[in-house]
Amino acid sequence: MCNQGDRTPRGRSDLRRAVAMLALGALSVTASCAGEADRADEAKVEGAEVPEVESEVSRAVLHITAPADGSVVDGPDVTVILEVEGLTIVPAGVEQASSGHHHLIVDSPLPDLASPIPADAGRYIHLGQGQTEYLLEGLRPGEHQVIALVGDHLHFPLNPPVADTVRFTVR
Repeated sequence: MCNQGDRTPRGRSDLRRAVAMLALGALSVTASCAGEADRADEAKVEGAEVPEVESEVSRAVLHITAPADGSVVDGPDVTVILEVEGLTIVPAGVEQASSGHHHLIVDSPLPDLASPIPADAGRYIHLGQGQTEYLLEGLRPGEHQVIALVGDHLHFPLNPPVADTVRFTVR
């Protein structure tokens, strides 16, 4: 995960290689973690595997518990609920071992994993107070995708990425 030790040139190089692998897979990359027990063994991004980097939280797992993947929900407001294992969720700016804070990516591609997660109202949402729930307001009827991605105190994605994706339909 991105901690002070992972900000070395070697850590950056490994992360850049992972990003390059992802770019080869698709232009619009989305995070995906399997629901089976092996989720703790590998961080995966749709279309490519991200090489595991040893760190104290390399086995952290993030679950989006609501809405359920593939569900049909009443809108236009939808509550996203997040649970994490293997690390502590803290407010943004808090530099602490084995910790990070959530970001939601709504109907948008996964950002560059070697850069801070962007902020863009309604698309790239920072849960900077250490929240584990967020109300998405005003979603239009139809299909939607939410990627949850944990970032460090400086908003860089953890390495390996700690992410989950759900797709759901708003009626």
